[in-house]
Amino acid sequence: GMAAIHRRTLLRLLQENAESAGAELRASTPAPDVDVLAATYDVVVGADGTNSAVRSWLADRVDLGHSVEEAEAHFIWFGTTYRFDGLTFLHRASEHGHVAVHGYPISDELGTFIVETDPDTWVRAGLDRFDVTQPPGPSDLETQHYLEKLFADDIEGHGLVANNSRWG
Repeated sequence: GMAAIHRRTLLRLLQENAESAGAELRASTPAPDVDVLAATYDVVVGADGTNSAVRSWLADRVDLGHSVEEAEAHFIWFGTTYRFDGLTFLHRASEHGHVAVHGYPISDELGTFIVETDPDTWVRAGLDRFDVTQPPGPSDLETQHYLEKLFADDIEGHGLVANNSRWG
């Protein structure tokens, strides 16, 4: 079995609980100097993303017991209005190569549609054209249309829903 929750719902619940506990939330704000935070507060929660300033600061002081490995697979997240019954693995072999999807429901209206492919397939399919150096916001609509067509039978013609969807 599995359980999933829409990211927006999870964020709202986390924010509400943090605020009710007295936390001061600051979105879209660079993390303050960690030395100042550590000297001022007993507890610092660093939720500042993949290249976390808090994690980097701690790495020099504490063994966090984590490691980072970069894989060669490319991945992109979309939502879909298709109703998955549960965790679903889809695979398609196209003229460009192999593409896989991990799909699952996250609400009554939306499912998650995570796509993976290898670098060669990604390039042959022309999916490398989107400028991922753009600031967050724009989604890769060319990829969205390609995948909607490739997986049309699997998702019964339902569309994909973009939300800052870009290859990683």
